[in-house]
Amino acid sequence: MRIARGLACLVVSATALAGITPVASAAEIRKPPGTSGSRTASGKVEEARPAFYQPPKTIPAKPGTIIRTEAARRGIDPANVASISYHSTRMLYSSTDRSGAPVAVSSLVVVPTEPWTGAGPRPVIAYAPVTQGMADRCAPSRRSARFLAYEELFYWNLLREGYAVAMTDYQGLGTPGTHTYMNRISQGRAVLDAARAALKLPNARLSPDSPIGIVGYSQGGGAAAAAAELASSWAPELNIVEASIGAPPADLSQLTKVVDGKESSMFMLYALAGLMGGYGIDPNKHLNNMGKYYLGRAEDSCMGDKKSLANVHSSKLMKNGKPLSEQFALEPFRSILAENKIGNLKPSMPVLINHSTRDETIPFSSGKQLQQQWCKAGAVVHLAANQAKSHAWGIKPHIGKTRTFFNQVFAGWSVRGNCGK
Repeated sequence: MRIARGLACLVVSATALAGITPVASAAEIRKPPGTSGSRTASGKVEEARPAFYQPPKTIPAKPGTIIRTEAARRGIDPANVASISYHSTRMLYSSTDRSGAPVAVSSLVVVPTEPWTGAGPRPVIAYAPVTQGMADRCAPSRRSARFLAYEELFYWNLLREGYAVAMTDYQGLGTPGTHTYMNRISQGRAVLDAARAALKLPNARLSPDSPIGIVGYSQGGGAAAAAAELASSWAPELNIVEASIGAPPADLSQLTKVVDGKESSMFMLYALAGLMGGYGIDPNKHLNNMGKYYLGRAEDSCMGDKKSLANVHSSKLMKNGKPLSEQFALEPFRSILAENKIGNLKPSMPVLINHSTRDETIPFSSGKQLQQQWCKAGAVVHLAANQAKSHAWGIKPHIGKTRTFFNQVFAGWSVRGNCGK
């Protein structure tokens, strides 16, 4: 999630371009990500994944069904210096993609071993992770085994409060096919279905009535916002009492210009790959050879490799020479982006939006616009602006305010929005 410092220019040699893997056609990638036999949008062969992440040929149709579990290594504080005892479980569960197809999604469930001493059952945090990358090895539940999951640093304080954490890897991240990066419906459902599955986890001692808080920042902010909007219709049985959303990318059509050609252009490439993979768009119709090259690079990268995807100008990747900001105004992208805009549905729970006024990647106006849309729909929303110096640094105040917000709501405090401000 950190934004790299150097502004190195990217030069793609003719030799490199000559070695492009043939891009899959729409017919070849029609199997949804997260299903057996799904291919990447670029046609690039994915590296071998652990057997745990391979979906069964028949996936349970009921979302939130546990497919399999295994114990996960202690990723946070492996030496237990802080003396916080918890149990981590890796889980493969069923969800449903935007088209209605059953898919398998992986997740990590972390439950403190100390008994919950608060009122009622132990609260559960439906955690939507920040951008990890697109390759299967980037999945948070896999990186935790190698002590590489920076996400764990963010939910550490929630575990200290005694809350359980159910963190999705999202559709296609860890499992076959292209990760559906920035796909509103699939990301929101993956978050909600991870919570559903966690409540059923044997020996976790979680209750079907456990109060649930949704949280996420950046990509996770968009996924958490989507989950908050979808909760009342997709998972009405869940006792979701609050949502804390940080730096939400609510409208992709407004964000492309901000990162195009910049150090953070990898987010643009991830979004392009995620939309093509999630909607079965044939890259051959839109991308030139350089575009296909970068599509494959994006699908095989994690955030730690992001320098290789920095400072990319989208106009150099398109057959028609138009930048993505203009490409997204054309079909089929225009309709797809409209479908993925967040803010058209009313969250049924109180929402806290945290956003830095100095965010250079997802401008503050994105969070402000989302607040205004939700307020207009009658939701209880509090927008908390901060002055963190960048998008990356904005997660620090988000973590602190989220902890306070969750503690108060789980304790029964009422929430007042600031819609008039």
